[in-house]
Amino acid sequence: MVTKGRNMKTQTKDREGAAAIYIVIFTTMLFSIIALSFVRIMVSEANQTVNYSLSQSAYNSAQAGIEDAKIALLKYQNCVSTGDAINKTECENIRKYMTAGASDTANNDCDAVAKALGRATSGETMISSTTSHNSQVDAASKAIDQAYTCVMVQVDTDDYISKLNSNSYSKFVPLRAEDITKLDKIKILWFSQDDARKISDGAGFSAYTSRSTTASKTTRVTSGFDTYSYGTFSGTKQSAPPVLRVDLIQTAKNFGISEFYTAMSGTRTNRGTLTLRPSSNSGAINDIGSSDTVGFAASAMKGYNVPMDIKCNDPTGTFTANGYACATTIKIPAPNNTYSNTRSEGNTLLRITLPYGGPETTFQVVMYDASGNIIQFSGVQSIVDSTGRANDLFRRVEARLEMIDTYFPMPDAALTLSGDGDTVKKNFYVTKDCFSQTVESYDPSTNTFVIKRKTASGTDDTKCYNYHEL
Repeated sequence: MVTKGRNMKTQTKDREGAAAIYIVIFTTMLFSIIALSFVRIMVSEANQTVNYSLSQSAYNSAQAGIEDAKIALLKYQNCVSTGDAINKTECENIRKYMTAGASDTANNDCDAVAKALGRATSGETMISSTTSHNSQVDAASKAIDQAYTCVMVQVDTDDYISKLNSNSYSKFVPLRAEDITKLDKIKILWFSQDDARKISDGAGFSAYTSRSTTASKTTRVTSGFDTYSYGTFSGTKQSAPPVLRVDLIQTAKNFGISEFYTAMSGTRTNRGTLTLRPSSNSGAINDIGSSDTVGFAASAMKGYNVPMDIKCNDPTGTFTANGYACATTIKIPAPNNTYSNTRSEGNTLLRITLPYGGPETTFQVVMYDASGNIIQFSGVQSIVDSTGRANDLFRRVEARLEMIDTYFPMPDAALTLSGDGDTVKKNFYVTKDCFSQTVESYDPSTNTFVIKRKTASGTDDTKCYNYHEL
């Protein structure tokens, strides 16, 4: 009996020992798994940090390529504007590598910028940091191995693209081409999917409404506003494209200031203004012609000018106009000149404005000839395509560089007020008919000027200047 009891105790101890071994094994495995997970997370974080650092370095390398392209384009512009008078040999070299043919179209040579700047090329341009007098920092800098591998420049472009917002709500777009006399129409597209997303994310304009519901197709109403149908707007916040104001300014080769006052024969003008209002009405237009009542020339005539409704996509749906919600084609009339209708290249431009300051919008302008072929912008906006490298990671960046000043300071109004407390005092009068007149007296108690006006019958009539505070 004693022996049997001892065997039972031994078996119990053996079972307890086996259980302890299993617990130790499973505990060790658990801690190993946890440790390996932490190591994996740490390695993943380290790799992400390294990749982010390399990606940022590659992006900086691409930006360095764009900066070099700016230098080359600046030298190219100086050569063009001076007729190669500064340094003929250098200008010939720059023209050779920055352009491909007389039309200044895209150059597909990745080393064009380096060649234009007179640098030795070996397939890529290395980027080195400034010596820090610290061997470890210098070694780390060299280890990144930065370079831009390809920079392509397109001097002439098929379109002009830019942005408008509350801080930059107006831009001049010069209509310059190799032969501006071929210009027949322009196409304006605005409000992209990215613009709509900014509004939906709460980063857009805070006071916006929906699209118009009308289909106004005329620029000028000759018989009064009773014939004009006013658009209605929703009072709720919606992702709606903005209203655009488009001004045309142009001249013939020779012109006089008086030719800006009105249009000639209703179809020729040196200036005009169109207000483009987004509309949901299926009858709204997308092609603006040129006549006595429609287009830029009509807006320059004496009469009532009204907004034109442009059919725009629902901002919550698909943007079918090349990625934009709104698009319209506008006929460009001939200049207003008695002796010539040949358009001047240096005096033809658009001014595109956000009259209400928002929402932020991207816009695109395209020029066409009478056959519908695209006319390239010449020396207005260049495209730089730059690829940067850091070790074996690459980044590609495309930038549009303004070749001229598109922020020319032109006032929006003759008089501007800011602040609730600002007031302006102004003397003015209103008459039914305009004849020659002279001021006879002034009554300070009523702040009234008394004038004498000669009527058609030769008798005197009295009119008054009235004083108002705005």
